[in-house]
Amino acid sequence: MTQTVDGTRSIRIAELKRHKLLQQGKPRPWLWRKEGGGKLSRVVVLQYGRTRDGELELIFDYQGAFRRQRVAIVATACNYGGLRPWFRCLCGRRVSVLFDGLSAFVCRRCLDLGYACQQQAPHWRPMLRAQSIRRRLGGSGSLMDDFPEWPRYMHWKTYEKLRRKSIVAEQRALSVIGGGLSRNLSRLRFLAANVR
Repeated sequence: MTQTVDGTRSIRIAELKRHKLLQQGKPRPWLWRKEGGGKLSRVVVLQYGRTRDGELELIFDYQGAFRRQRVAIVATACNYGGLRPWFRCLCGRRVSVLFDGLSAFVCRRCLDLGYACQQQAPHWRPMLRAQSIRRRLGGSGSLMDDFPEWPRYMHWKTYEKLRRKSIVAEQRALSVIGGGLSRNLSRLRFLAANVR
């Protein structure tokens, strides 16, 4: 099983921008806690513009020694004004997320990270898609419950589009489940006929 994006610690440029960490100033820590709120699992110190403007310096512990990594930050113009910042990975790609590769922070492709949904068996994907749509609309995700009501903040067209997608996904999921049940039923009939 390959490592996934969800299970790997990451630094997102949007979070750094939101927390105003892309401004010159004092070094700031960026930390991850272990699940369940235990001890710190890893601390990275961020320093923007210390060495050169447009560079973020990461200082982190690797095998008992402190390591420094400089990450270039590039910006692209947005359609309606302003600039959008990006990390420049060691491989040269422009990315919005860097992942903890232990010895360096690199992009998803450098670490060959996959997504959790890619590791699901293809016959379960329609059911997972339908559950995800139901949760997005404020429901429980269970296919046995009634379809969630229209959320007040959502356009009717969007709601109807999601509802149609969910119905199609549910029908595919039920046909897969039904196909599996009919195969198992025919096996049981065959075994029952041969046991006598």
